[in-house]
Amino acid sequence: MGVFFKKEGYISPHILEWIGEENKQEQEIYKKFASKGFPFDVVDFATYLQIKLSMVNFEDKNISGAITKTKDGVKILTNKLDILQRQYFTIAHELGHFFLHKNDLENGFIDYRSLFIDDREKMANKFAAELLMPEEVFHKKAQQFGDSEKLAKFFRVSLSACLTRLTFLGYNSYLF
Repeated sequence: MGVFFKKEGYISPHILEWIGEENKQEQEIYKKFASKGFPFDVVDFATYLQIKLSMVNFEDKNISGAITKTKDGVKILTNKLDILQRQYFTIAHELGHFFLHKNDLENGFIDYRSLFIDDREKMANKFAAELLMPEEVFHKKAQQFGDSEKLAKFFRVSLSACLTRLTFLGYNSYLF
């Protein structure tokens, strides 16, 4: 069970676990941002971690984002044609790669819109969903709102991401 704050901030034990005990400083940074409330500000969080963010017009329209590490640091790219809520999820997804797959960042990750994704992409999606829509808070808000559009707005995610989270957590998304 995570820690709630008065302003509805929430520290997810899953995110702390995925960041890892060995990364105490990054865990403390996450706690600082998570305690501010919702929606979770992935842009400020990434910036605070000194990750450069850029919106890009990818030639391949099936690319939603990418993360890479060079001598100049870590950079996350989002598809500037995507709606803002989709870009937030993409940043959160790429942060999943940053924390979960650090050893592979130099090779980079390019994320395509596809139903066929490998285990690392699934894990980065799971990280992003928990970062933006923590399970414990999501359950409470789903019961409070009873409406997927209100839920999506509260968490500042796309309706599609919200419906996916509802389904993943065992809700019948048709009821929302």
